[in-house]
Amino acid sequence: MARVVILSSLVCASRLGGLSQAMLLAQLGAAPIFVPTVAFGRHPGLGPPGGGALSDLMFRGLIDGVAATGVLQQTRLVLTGYFASADQVAAAAEVIDACRAAQGERPIILVDPILGDEGKGLYVKPETAEAVRRLLVPRADLLVPNRWELAWLAQTDSPGFADDLASLLSAARRLAPRTIVTSAWTHAGSTSLLDISQTQATRLHHASLPKAFSGAGDLFAALLCAGLLDGLSPPEDVSRAAAMTLDVLTDAYGSGVDDLALPLQGRDLRRPSSEVEVEALS
Repeated sequence: MARVVILSSLVCASRLGGLSQAMLLAQLGAAPIFVPTVAFGRHPGLGPPGGGALSDLMFRGLIDGVAATGVLQQTRLVLTGYFASADQVAAAAEVIDACRAAQGERPIILVDPILGDEGKGLYVKPETAEAVRRLLVPRADLLVPNRWELAWLAQTDSPGFADDLASLLSAARRLAPRTIVTSAWTHAGSTSLLDISQTQATRLHHASLPKAFSGAGDLFAALLCAGLLDGLSPPEDVSRAAAMTLDVLTDAYGSGVDDLALPLQGRDLRRPSSEVEVEALS
């Protein structure tokens, strides 16, 4: 049973963030260790969420308690998501270093830089975002930004960056060994992801839905982790994760529900039915 350390948000009544990822990965046979950075009652987009950020002292105390159990020596994958402070990010970097130093087999580090979005800008403090860029991105084996986050992390304000494939590929390759750019393009009823390594790039297309769902990115990241733990190779790991995410979102849209946990019930999460078209770019 693969141990996975998740450092991200806890949202009690909304299926998003680290808690939903831990539940999903447990359903897929992993052993998640979830350390929350914030504790909210509901998604902040719905109104006052209740709760708040864990203090830096408490967050580090939780990490110390986890480390004292010895599980870091057995961790196969570290998944980072939402952080409330720069010190939390620094503590996450220390967790990554401890996991790597404690064992012979190198754990996979997946960094989902939850920083902001097109038209919204940063929705974390600038110093927190800068800490992610400075401390977590260089430690990532796999980086999963949206297109806006990729531009911010690459420190480019070029007006044509978002629509220029060559610029996207170059920026991604400067940042991490492998980068999955979510929501890279949306046009003609189709949404694309980019899977970019140092030597090749793949575009994956799938059908778009008329509604955006909170938590879709967290769902995709968790399903991608599952593919990595299953030993899938690129681009099969991202293709399966994208297809399964589309399955869940399609069911949620058709049922008129916002809770992505409901379409997950009774599903074989390793056998998606949606189709994802894979196109080699280089």
